[in-house]
Amino acid sequence: MKPTAAWKSELLLCLLLSLALSVFVCFVSDRLLNRQARRSEAIEMELAILNGQPFHESGNLTYMPAFQNRILFPALLKLGSRLGIFTVAGWYVFVRLLSALAMFFAFWYVLRINTGAGVKLTGAGLLSLAYCLVFTFSLPLVLTSDFPDAMFACLFVFAALQRRRWLLLLLSVVAATNRESAAFAGVIWFFLYGIKRERRIDIRESGFAALVSVCSYATTLLLRYELGGWKAIGHTQSPGFKTNIFLLSQYVQHPLAPFSGLSLILCMITPFVLWIFYNRRALTTVQKRLLLASVAIAAASLIFGIVSEPRIFIPSVVLLLIVAVWAEATSESVNQLPSSAGT
Repeated sequence: MKPTAAWKSELLLCLLLSLALSVFVCFVSDRLLNRQARRSEAIEMELAILNGQPFHESGNLTYMPAFQNRILFPALLKLGSRLGIFTVAGWYVFVRLLSALAMFFAFWYVLRINTGAGVKLTGAGLLSLAYCLVFTFSLPLVLTSDFPDAMFACLFVFAALQRRRWLLLLLSVVAATNRESAAFAGVIWFFLYGIKRERRIDIRESGFAALVSVCSYATTLLLRYELGGWKAIGHTQSPGFKTNIFLLSQYVQHPLAPFSGLSLILCMITPFVLWIFYNRRALTTVQKRLLLASVAIAAASLIFGIVSEPRIFIPSVVLLLIVAVWAEATSESVNQLPSSAGT
């Protein structure tokens, strides 16, 4: 079937908006905390991951076992550098831009296919995602897994809403090459289908959700072992629970600290929490289940991540944004019904 003129027009609009926002988030990411000055360290880190080696960070030799499965970006960077055309630094910038572009494309696709949002509302969704990402650029060194992390979260939601279980399983395994948060694909499936309407556990669907998470995390561990050996397995990412308790106590003592990690997180999510609250009466059961999945993923991120790094909440925020846009689209369609009935 040949693409229609409207389809081509929307594709061009999506491309232009995604490209503009990709340049924006990459530009802001480079300029914050003078990250651009440390690009050579960032490139060294990416290539060191593929070789299971330590890398220099602020002049110190550092080894991060938790990074040993994050080979997606480094593999693309190494492939590009072998092709030539650009320098390694040039390929680093190009691949990072492409990863941002793929993220916005995936977000656009999910909003248009799964939520019934119009083009204008979808564009607002992309702007919202760009807004949230700015708050995640809080570390001196760029972590290139963040944009693909958001992209895979979008694809997980798409596959789950379409009930394409084996696609979800495949995506979770592939996403494990980017970040261990790929295991959250099973969490999304569980909250959508693992709990019946009468609030009883569906054994079959819950079992599949567990299978997705187990396969994803098994891939993570296998990659870490292949690249780092037992030192990457035996010393996995340290739980951040105790650190987070301390940070939360500090925040309670100084709640008005304007640039603490918690303040950044609140600024990041507050507009969209309010947006959902405004449309709360239009929320469907599926949307509420996605919100529960977002909360559960955020809670798991608090256990294994550090709350001062807003980037750990990227999968949760993506789900929150999808629900916010979806609820607005639902509210708009409901509000149009009386006028349509009266004509």
